Amino acid sequence: MAATDPAKQYQSKAADRVRGAVAAQQDGLAARLFGQSLEAFTLADVRRMAQSQAPQVLANAQQRRIAASGVERQRAAYDWSLAFTARYTQTQFNERSEDITRERVTEVTIGGNNVVDNAQEGQTDENGAPIAVTGSGGDLLCITVDGEVVNEEECALRTEVTTQNEFASADADATNAFSLGVTASKLFVPGGVLSGGLSLQHRTKNFYPLDDAGLIEPLSVDDPIGNGSRYPWTSRLFLQYLTPVPFGRGYGRDGSDAGLGLALAQVNDQRSRHSEHAVQQLLFLRIENAYWNHVRALLNVHAAESHRENLSARLASAERKFRARDLTRYELSQVESALAGARAASENAWVGFIATSAQLSALLGLEDGAMVLPAGFDETVDGISAQDQATALAQVMTDNPSINASRVAIRGDEAVLRHAEHSLKPDLNVVLSMAFSQSDRVLGYEDMADSLSHVFDPDNSEWFVGVQYRLALGKQAEKARKQQAELRLRQSQNALTLEEMQLQTELNGLIARNNAAIARTAHAERQLTLADAAFERGTRARGNGSISEFEYLLIVSDLDTAHQRWIEQLVEQQQVRAALLALQGQLTEQPGARP
Repeated sequence: MAATDPAKQYQSKAADRVRGAVAAQQDGLAARLFGQSLEAFTLADVRRMAQSQAPQVLANAQQRRIAASGVERQRAAYDWSLAFTARYTQTQFNERSEDITRERVTEVTIGGNNVVDNAQEGQTDENGAPIAVTGSGGDLLCITVDGEVVNEEECALRTEVTTQNEFASADADATNAFSLGVTASKLFVPGGVLSGGLSLQHRTKNFYPLDDAGLIEPLSVDDPIGNGSRYPWTSRLFLQYLTPVPFGRGYGRDGSDAGLGLALAQVNDQRSRHSEHAVQQLLFLRIENAYWNHVRALLNVHAAESHRENLSARLASAERKFRARDLTRYELSQVESALAGARAASENAWVGFIATSAQLSALLGLEDGAMVLPAGFDETVDGISAQDQATALAQVMTDNPSINASRVAIRGDEAVLRHAEHSLKPDLNVVLSMAFSQSDRVLGYEDMADSLSHVFDPDNSEWFVGVQYRLALGKQAEKARKQQAELRLRQSQNALTLEEMQLQTELNGLIARNNAAIARTAHAERQLTLADAAFERGTRARGNGSISEFEYLLIVSDLDTAHQRWIEQLVEQQQVRAALLALQGQLTEQPGARP
């Protein structure tokens, strides 16, 4: 007899009993189902609902999305970065004078006994000839007349130390400057950083108020000071590239901090997918076990009710025979006792059905009070076969999500170790830079467009090539970090080995249970077939009086026992099968799997 034959037969009958209890008032605990909402679900429906609305699944899906966003955040370290700046500066000029004590010139000898005090340019001698001061070095003063020095022997500088109030800082209009700038930078995978920028400045130069003299325009290149500069714009363009050398610290994806961050984020993303898959396998296994427990409860209801109905009918027949004196009091009491036990078993069966329905509803997140009716489970009991240990082990080691999560975690530890090894290399970087700048020391540009159009025709050009080398004495922190990474990697590898051994042990036990369950289920089906045939023959034999009441009750009891054994083996087989699928990661597909 195929496994589906009794399953199909009893499924519809059991479902009818539950629908009858919902539709009409029943005796005993079955009355609790009256008026309840009844929802029929197949195993495929249950899996689909668990995937979409089970709270644990939804919570783990959120964790996976968080991990995926972490990858994008770390990947953004290699994106172009733009920065805009705006700055305004005002400089105030205030008058200040100080009493200064120093050596000063007092008299100048110009020839003979004649002395001219405080000689000045444009001064003439006693004959009306101009006197010119040709030079002063602080210790010598020469005076010429008609272009010739007239005091070659006598010319001398007379000084004395005096204290006078001298000018230190002038009161002038404030200078105003504002600048705009944009800077762009990008980190490349090898570890190099390219940065560049353009800045534009507007600065007015109001050094001295010369309005009274009418100097409102720059006078010349040599004397640009005016009241309000008309050439205030300057620009600056720069470009720089800093990169570690290939044999140095920080080079490559494994050497840079950004590369390590991205690698760990990718590991965390992959691990979260496997972890979510593992959680789903455990959750779906719980749900499938709950579903098959509910199937057991449903079939138990049918078996118990059938047994009770058989004994109720038998009691009515026994009472008639007792009144006709064809049956003894002892035989009647045996039937009554058996019926009492059947009624108690029926009550227990309804209690189990209500309890397993509530458990399955809670796992699926259904509303309180909804009764679940298993449907179509007879279509899922086919296709179960003995498992080959080598094939099953290979599939478990390949597809088990917990194992895969541990393997991904090891890749993360390996990335940390490689980064720690890179940190012990020489910290050597090459720097290349250039800058084009305009100067307003004399004159800037009249307008912004003019300044920007001449940015590649600069007043100043700077080119720089350099090498940076930083030496950390001892590198004790780096060495300790490497040692820690090695220990963590070894620990993860040992944990993976232990997990593989535990999975192999669990798989061996499940394969043994699966193969044994197949044999026990087939045996239970044969026993049920024989018990059904014996019950039919026993009913006819009791009707014609060829067997005693006691013998008939034994036949009825054997039929009930055969029902119970077949139900237990059927559910055991399906739960072992589900456990094998969960161990192989096949109860559900990997969430968020990428092609």
